Amino acid sequence: MNATNRWTHDLSNTWIAALVFLVSIAVYTITLTPTVPFWDAGEYIATSFILGIPHPPGTPLYVLIGRIFTMLPIGTVAQQVNWLSALASSITILFTYLITVKMTRSVYKPEEGENHKVLSYVAGIVAAFIAAFATTFWDNAIEAEVYAGACAIMTFCIWLIMRWQERLDEGTEDGLLLLITYIVGIGVGIHLQVAIAAWPAVIFVFVCRPHYLKQWNYLGWAIVTLSLGIGINGLTFLWAPFVLVVTLIMWLLSGRLHRLAFFSSVLFILGLSVHFYLMIRSNLNPVINEGAPGNWQALWEMLIRDQYKPGSPFDRKAPVWYQIDHMWLRYMMWNFTLYGSKLTALIPLAIGAVGAVVQFMRDKKQSAITFALFGLLGPGMVFYMNFRQGEVRERDYFFVQNFQFMSIWIGIGSAFVLHWLSKNFGGKKSMTAILGALFVMMALLPLAHNWRSHDRRGYVLAENYAHNMLMGCEEGAILFTNGDNDTFPLWYLQEVEGVRKDVRVVNLSLLNTPWYIKQLRDLDPQLPIVWTDGQIESIYIALEYVIASATAQGRQVRIPTEVSQHWDNESLQYILESLRAIGADPGRDVSVRELAGDQIIRENEWKKPIYIATSVPDVMGLGSQLKFEGLV
Repeated sequence: MNATNRWTHDLSNTWIAALVFLVSIAVYTITLTPTVPFWDAGEYIATSFILGIPHPPGTPLYVLIGRIFTMLPIGTVAQQVNWLSALASSITILFTYLITVKMTRSVYKPEEGENHKVLSYVAGIVAAFIAAFATTFWDNAIEAEVYAGACAIMTFCIWLIMRWQERLDEGTEDGLLLLITYIVGIGVGIHLQVAIAAWPAVIFVFVCRPHYLKQWNYLGWAIVTLSLGIGINGLTFLWAPFVLVVTLIMWLLSGRLHRLAFFSSVLFILGLSVHFYLMIRSNLNPVINEGAPGNWQALWEMLIRDQYKPGSPFDRKAPVWYQIDHMWLRYMMWNFTLYGSKLTALIPLAIGAVGAVVQFMRDKKQSAITFALFGLLGPGMVFYMNFRQGEVRERDYFFVQNFQFMSIWIGIGSAFVLHWLSKNFGGKKSMTAILGALFVMMALLPLAHNWRSHDRRGYVLAENYAHNMLMGCEEGAILFTNGDNDTFPLWYLQEVEGVRKDVRVVNLSLLNTPWYIKQLRDLDPQLPIVWTDGQIESIYIALEYVIASATAQGRQVRIPTEVSQHWDNESLQYILESLRAIGADPGRDVSVRELAGDQIIRENEWKKPIYIATSVPDVMGLGSQLKFEGLV
């Protein structure tokens, strides 16, 4: 391609990329959720507004960026933070287009005919629009969630690694590797899935430069990448100092080429430093301070998501085929099947399979990165997440990046089909353009089909639900809730809109954690909890020994030293009486939330009105003493 043709191609490519971005951002803005939706969005909007700390692992970079968006002079706070997802998703679609164009140009060379440019444009547009308006991606684009930002960062990193490949003969490629390392490090502050991008990147580097495997100078960089992968379960903070020391020693001992490994380590750790926001902000006691990561131990537990007690992925929680079929392939069908007869239902996936094969046959280097990402973000995610049967919600959002790479293959496959049709039935450039337009129209089918289900302009259900719950309570009330959907929208209304801040919302799921009990005791409006910090921390050990069977049968129980040092005999007797009061039966384990909830009610002595959300399944054993008043 001569200089004139290259300039023309770059200009056309830029205009098409801009058009793809503008169409995406326009659709997402029009269909944007105007207020708080259900699930995590309410928590993210509230924590962005008050600079709080959301649930583990804390997503500090998302909160900081969200705070910036709350300062925009347009719309409400909810619209501002929701629009952050719309912008991030549109950026993802922009780079999806650019990546697909690059990959298609590698598959179809200029010597195959002048149509190769049209093929690459069509492939990019098809991939971009198929991804943009797939049901899962569109869902993430119109409400406050971290997955849109994670997709944008991962896609940008993949585009950068392809730019690195183009610069291999220029001698300026190392700077891009350093930039990728830093972006991945700081991107973990939005979602841990971003770290997955490191594995395909290092594979691609060694595929393009196989002689690096024989040289010491890139060993340190590989170690850094390994630490990125380990970061998925929070161990990055443990390995980061070790990696830095090792690469520094390698640099000092072996010469200039190890600088890449050393500076990669430095930049990655510098990116990770965004997590210190969690410790700094936690010590300022924001109203929403989940995990309370104010010290090193609490920060560590936050990063490894200790609150959720993640188990080993090797101990399967459900049959493997169920996890693959029901929790991944079913979601794939949601996003990529055409709407009509069963005969045509699998056309997009079939075209995607063709695209994968064509790319593998014609460009094994670039196919290494797409296959690696598709495998890690699909079957790999199924293995790691280890879903159980009967999940509380659909989990398709975990696979949104996986679906994105399927869209890229659909784009490449569309180019192959278009090339074949043009070659065998058209032959002219005009025929290629006409057929290409038909493929673009096919890519817009998800836009037409999914518009109605994704148009959130009138969506106010979650806000109205939360408003009715709060307004149904008397002044200064205590309101017990059960989970995300009856808590996060309430937090949004209280902290962002300032609605009924006199009502103390008590989430029973969080009441199993010591930090939450302390916050209920210490932060306004305070609850009548008389336990000291030491007693709160030791209550878990106490319940391990003072089990319900011993309580109900009146047997003597030996209390370990780590418990008795915080509890006197009178206090221990209080625990036993509380267990009896909440109906502890022989052989039944008693949770901390039951004991803490019982103390709140008993110590309150009816000074404040108490309400229990209708979503609480067992109404804390008080069913016979309650009456319905609206939604509480």
